[in-house]
Amino acid sequence: MPSESKKLPGVLMLLLSALGILFSLLIIAGVFFGLQRQPLSGSSSIEQMSIASSGALALFVGLLLIPTLIAAARYLRGKAAPVKHTSLFKAASIAGFAWLGLIAAGILAVRAQADWFLFVPLTLLTVAVPV
Repeated sequence: MPSESKKLPGVLMLLLSALGILFSLLIIAGVFFGLQRQPLSGSSSIEQMSIASSGALALFVGLLLIPTLIAAARYLRGKAAPVKHTSLFKAASIAGFAWLGLIAAGILAVRAQADWFLFVPLTLLTVAVPV
């Protein structure tokens, strides 16, 4: 069990993760209700694409915060996970090249004026790879 002075980082991480998940849920709800109020036409506007991308990004960030919330709760209970030090250079190199490919695909999609449902996953993946 961690000592009292070592519990502060765990408590702060738990609070930050919980607040981040709460804000993500609020953003997702705002995007959902905001898009419901606007009629979707056949050719969606750039504003609707950016709003939908923001909602998808908030969902992704919220999902990323769940493991930190669980890890902080486990740390406070005294069940911290062991730290493994493995080299991630190869995986990072592959992810870097994939990221460049996603950026190129996004540029091509913008030039081809693709529909909004293509931009949301491209934006999500383009932001997710560096994270």
